[in-house]
Amino acid sequence: KAVGFRGGTAKRAGQGSAHTAFRSELRMMIFYKKGINTVFTLMLAGILILLLFFSSINFICKTEFLLSNIILSIFNLLLFVFMWIIWNAYGKVSRKLKDFPYYRIIKISAVCLFIWQLYLSYNIFFAAGWDAGTVYKAAETVAFGDVSRLNNNYFSTYPNNLFLVSVYAFVLKINRAVGIFPAEYQLMSIICLNCMCSVVSCVLIYKILVRFLNEKYAFVGFVLGVITFGFSPWITVCYSDTTGLLFPVLLLWFFVLPENGRRNMILRFSALVLVGVAGYSVKPQIIIIVIAAVLTEFIYILNEENIKKLALKAIMLLLGILMASALFHAFDKLYEREGFVLNGDAAYGMSHFFMMGLNEDRDGVFAEEDTLFSKRFRTKAERRKANLEVSLERLNNFGVVGYVKHLVKKLLVTYHDGTFAWGQEGNFFKKYYDEINTKAAPFLRNVYYPDGKYYYIWSTAAQAVWLMILLLCLLSGLLVNGSNSDNINIINILHLSVVGLTVFELLFECRARYLYTYIPIYCITAVFGISPLMSKTVKITETKKFLK
Repeated sequence: KAVGFRGGTAKRAGQGSAHTAFRSELRMMIFYKKGINTVFTLMLAGILILLLFFSSINFICKTEFLLSNIILSIFNLLLFVFMWIIWNAYGKVSRKLKDFPYYRIIKISAVCLFIWQLYLSYNIFFAAGWDAGTVYKAAETVAFGDVSRLNNNYFSTYPNNLFLVSVYAFVLKINRAVGIFPAEYQLMSIICLNCMCSVVSCVLIYKILVRFLNEKYAFVGFVLGVITFGFSPWITVCYSDTTGLLFPVLLLWFFVLPENGRRNMILRFSALVLVGVAGYSVKPQIIIIVIAAVLTEFIYILNEENIKKLALKAIMLLLGILMASALFHAFDKLYEREGFVLNGDAAYGMSHFFMMGLNEDRDGVFAEEDTLFSKRFRTKAERRKANLEVSLERLNNFGVVGYVKHLVKKLLVTYHDGTFAWGQEGNFFKKYYDEINTKAAPFLRNVYYPDGKYYYIWSTAAQAVWLMILLLCLLSGLLVNGSNSDNINIINILHLSVVGLTVFELLFECRARYLYTYIPIYCITAVFGISPLMSKTVKITETKKFLK
């Protein structure tokens, strides 16, 4: 549209240089699209090959299931064929039913899901040990206790958990003021927060997908969210994995909102910064989707050849960094007011978690000996130097083949568990509560407690659902045309986020539960795998009918 045929030789020469620049930027954009799509597809294909054919390898925190991954995948395939038949049959009916109330069903289902989660939690909830217990105890102390008894040593080492303490303490104060749950059961008030994060995440999956696909596909995304994290017992654990569930999908929602007017743009930008800082303070991995979205947006602005828009976005990015710094500083002041006295030199940096990720004996999972090693050093500089020295030594000991084998085990640790390492942390069930409902509580605990009679039925079903989502995610890479798809912006963000999260787990300490916060992103990606598959099968069906 910028090209004309009038104006003489000089103008045409200028247009020629503009054409050259445009072609260069276009090639960069296509390379970015196809590059991200290719890396994502190869990565998911490799992960699924490992899960299907190499799951017999022994690794730390391995969860056993009633059926093998291959059998579960065959079952998923048969189920998918059945659902495809139902989908086509429903398509004929839905054409007659013009206005099917999808969103009304979503709202009713969300309320029912929240009630179910509260009922489930009230029957199976328990006090956890490990980090979750430490955070909850600190929140209790900040809310009602003697702040001189705060565990400053732990929070000096892991300051990333301070924000959770502040949030949980605020919830506990509200519960005490309203008087919903008595002191012995006040943990349920934080579980209510987890349930809200879970339900809102399901609804946001629908609202994001309906912007890019039709309501039927958005409804499928909502259902995937319900059967993965909606029915998961992780809502009963008050820690960053469940509380952080809302942040990646909420950030994605703000990114896809249209910028209609200056006021909406400012509100959207402010919300992104606030949610991004809060999400990073809950769990650092959450920032990965922000990086993916910002990178994708800048690539597409370059393609538009809009210098003013590019300059505006660069200024906004700089302002965002400044606002984020101010928010982090405000949070530090809040922690001081709450009574925390921290030693800045005691904090473990990324070099510690990188070293731990190279621990061969623990397959990159948490290692007590590495924690004790890092604790020996008084300053950050000394600790960083020692961590990097050990890391280089471990890399040299691995060799190329040994390191590849180590990465394979880390991938299995991270992806081979549809329960997301439920019950795997040390002292996971620290304190049990009385069975209030004498009929429902024993049954539900038999389903969700690892020593329960029906636990392996639930865990195997959870694994089957997780394998199905991974397969559909792979289809989103195989079937999406990177240069022509109208939804390529959102798909690039999704793919780059999953790749970034996986690389993060390969480089640093890994856990299956570290993926839990990003399950809504995997569900949305899975639906983008269903959509082109259904479109292609519908076209084939219509072609056959036409030929007949």
